[in-house]
Amino acid sequence: MDMSREGKSQTIAIFQRKTQAGFTLIELLVVIAIIGVLVGLLLPAVQQAREAARRSSCSSKLKQLQLAVLNYESTNKKLPEQGMSELMYRQNGADNTCRWSFIALILPMMEQQETYDGLQSTSAFPYTASATTRTEIDGLKCPSDQLASRRPNVNSDKGRTSYHINRGDVRMKWDDAKKRGPGCTGVSFWTNASKRSLRPIRLKDVTDGTSKTICLGEVRVGGPGTQDSQWHGHGLTAGAGSFGKNPAVCAALVGSDGIYTGTAPSNSQFVGWNWADAKDLYSSFFTFAGPNYPRCGASSEEWGCVPASSYHPGGAMMTHVDGSVRFYSDDINAGNPSADNTSANWKGPSKYGVIGALGSMNGGD
Repeated sequence: MDMSREGKSQTIAIFQRKTQAGFTLIELLVVIAIIGVLVGLLLPAVQQAREAARRSSCSSKLKQLQLAVLNYESTNKKLPEQGMSELMYRQNGADNTCRWSFIALILPMMEQQETYDGLQSTSAFPYTASATTRTEIDGLKCPSDQLASRRPNVNSDKGRTSYHINRGDVRMKWDDAKKRGPGCTGVSFWTNASKRSLRPIRLKDVTDGTSKTICLGEVRVGGPGTQDSQWHGHGLTAGAGSFGKNPAVCAALVGSDGIYTGTAPSNSQFVGWNWADAKDLYSSFFTFAGPNYPRCGASSEEWGCVPASSYHPGGAMMTHVDGSVRFYSDDINAGNPSADNTSANWKGPSKYGVIGALGSMNGGD
């Protein structure tokens, strides 16, 4: 009897010890809280790692695009024209084909020979939807740019681009042939072929140095129905253009809530929405303001006041003519945004600080 009781006592003691080994409700809540804190600390690190990977991929794509530009120069002894190229004019023989962008010309150097062959047609136009202009090219899309790919149920089916060519530090219309940045038009007169004045940009024209002149850069792809200056919108108002208007007119359109007060475009004419087209908003940018400065225009696709921009925190990446890729901060010195931006500034040092000097190829600064 005594042994039986002793055995029962041991069994009860073991059962009690096992029962006491579990978590209380308070302990469980503490553990859950600790896990929540750890997850909260981990998520930003994961997001930062993902953004670092996207930024690295974006840098690589820009590098490859700049190498394609240099390969074009090596073959043709000139930089690719941003509109009005001699090549496209000779191929098509019509003024209405002159809007092909620099991207269209370097397609063979981007392993896009089939796409390039598709645009060599008298019926091909950069501003119409065709098998060529519909082509989406991964090398033209920044991984951080959510609108770099076409979206369903949107009034556009042309291929988009996050990467544009620098036209310099002075605002000009897409077909202006004046030389200030590497992204210039190929001719200055089209009405009569016998009077054409060819103005290709050669490396010798980059007198400020190929390692000190910006060539390509990121530009956030635009989107419909938005006036958010920090997302993908841009302002549109008669007061924002044309020639001679400085970048301060764009900043004046942004309210305290970050929303443009100008009218937002509602059609398919948005920044970066057609890689094949040389018009201002589609494949050009200017260096009269730092990255992510407010952008605007006098009409949807012309007289665009478009600086470099990106969704990478704190700035945007750009290439130099020599092939190097650099990240430029939003805070880079950009001079006085209200400085005069007229024809008097076609020559000489830039009025827009360090970014303006880097963007001008022949300012002597």
